[in-house]
Amino acid sequence: MRLFPLLLLTACAADGRGHISGEMGSHPFEKIVTAFHGGPFVALFDHQVSCEDTWWMDQSYSDQNAPDAEDGLMLQFTFQDDPVVGTLSVAGAGAVSASGIFLDRAQYEVFRGRDGTVTLDEVSEDDMVGTFAVTLSDGAVEGDFHSTWCRNMTP
Repeated sequence: MRLFPLLLLTACAADGRGHISGEMGSHPFEKIVTAFHGGPFVALFDHQVSCEDTWWMDQSYSDQNAPDAEDGLMLQFTFQDDPVVGTLSVAGAGAVSASGIFLDRAQYEVFRGRDGTVTLDEVSEDDMVGTFAVTLSDGAVEGDFHSTWCRNMTP
C-alpha cells in the first residue's frame, strides 16, 4: 500500500468535523459527519452518531468483539498515553494505533493501521484538532479533523 501525500488544511469543513479521503477495503471513506474524542480515543464517523451511542468503543476489535454500532464507516485512533500536541506514528508499537471499521447488518470488517502518522495541533478537554495520513491493512486514508469531547468514550 502506498501512503497518500498529506495535504495540510488550515480549516476544517463547514460542519466543523473535518475532511477525509481514501478507502477501507472496497469502501470509499469520503466524508466525516461526526467526530468525537474521549478517554484514549478519537473516532471519525461517516454518519451521524450521538455521544451516547459510543459506549461500545474498545481498544481492539475482533469477530468475537464486534462493535454494537450504526451501519457505516469509522476511523478510530487509540492513544497509549494522554494525547499531546505533536506528530505520532501508527506504525508498529507506536504511541497511537489506528483501526478502520466497516459495519453493516450483514458484514463487519476491521482494517488495521500499518503505517503513517497522526498530528495533533490542538488538544484540550473540549476540542482536539489534527491531521492524519494512514496506510491500513487494505486501503489508506488521509485528512483533518476537529473532534469534540464525548463522556461515553472510555474503555
